[in-house]
Amino acid sequence: MKNINESGRSMVEMLGVLAIIGVLTAGVMSTVNYGIESFRVRAVYDLVEETARGVADLYSWKRSYRDDEDNPTTNASLMRSKICKNVLDNKCIEGTHATVKTAWGTLVVEPDNDDATQFKMQLTGVPYGSCNQLRNMEWVNVSLATTACNENSTTDLNFTAY
Repeated sequence: MKNINESGRSMVEMLGVLAIIGVLTAGVMSTVNYGIESFRVRAVYDLVEETARGVADLYSWKRSYRDDEDNPTTNASLMRSKICKNVLDNKCIEGTHATVKTAWGTLVVEPDNDDATQFKMQLTGVPYGSCNQLRNMEWVNVSLATTACNENSTTDLNFTAY
């Protein structure tokens, strides 16, 4: 009689190895997704802060953010084109003034028609988790007017800069 020595892995052992690999992959993917979302939040935070500083620097020689005191419509148009050209480096969405794409939606910069000493920024399309992260950050050059984030949809965040 021949003695046959077989070596190898059984099907159960292979399924166990595949299950372990699956659990490890799921853990790595959730960490990567969290890292990507944190990067997006930080990039948007930096964009809002830099835009606020840039607009403040652009108008630092004036006492207000108005270019045309007599005509608010002309003033808004002038301010948006100046911001697009000088602050946002002409990265504005074509056909608009002072609107730039972000990680989720757009950032729109507008003069405040009620108060010439401040201007407004609106960040659109922010997902719930990112909205909460942005809402809880320490803002330096702007104040965040939005107090709640929409759980089942995206939120528009409104900022006021001085």
